[in-house]
Amino acid sequence: MGEDARVQNELLAYPDTWNYARIEENQDAMQFKAQMDSICNAMITELEERINLRPNLSQRYIDYIKGSCLTGQGESMMQARYDLKYQLPKEYMDFVTTELWQKAPKPYTLYRPFSTFMRDYIGHMSQAEYSVPAGGYTVYVSDALFSSVLRKNRAEPLRLRRV
Repeated sequence: MGEDARVQNELLAYPDTWNYARIEENQDAMQFKAQMDSICNAMITELEERINLRPNLSQRYIDYIKGSCLTGQGESMMQARYDLKYQLPKEYMDFVTTELWQKAPKPYTLYRPFSTFMRDYIGHMSQAEYSVPAGGYTVYVSDALFSSVLRKNRAEPLRLRRV
């Protein structure tokens, strides 16, 4: 089958079984976190059973399945921000930061869900730092500053002077 093809053959025989879940309408963020934890724990339990039945599975395969679980959980948990209108509890985000973002397996590009996870995580963190709530909407600080300048100029028209 070629040199260095073992992990590919293992993945063909025992594919990655990550179940991509999405938050349901009216579901609490912490309930969703618990649901995601149970999905990941079930996947790890299934992996351990597979290892007991087939102790010759490579460490690369084991690491890949565990990394897939972490990045898949990160993607699903950060996708929840859209349904929760960007209001994620601090405890939720602390878990994502310490357990999923900081422990993300390398190389990052090995895992398909990582790019979505990274985009949503960075977007959420930058939005939390550089945005303000405005009547049920979130406005980026730069937009808020621009709006205030427009409002001021509307109240006091810009006067040009000849020099």
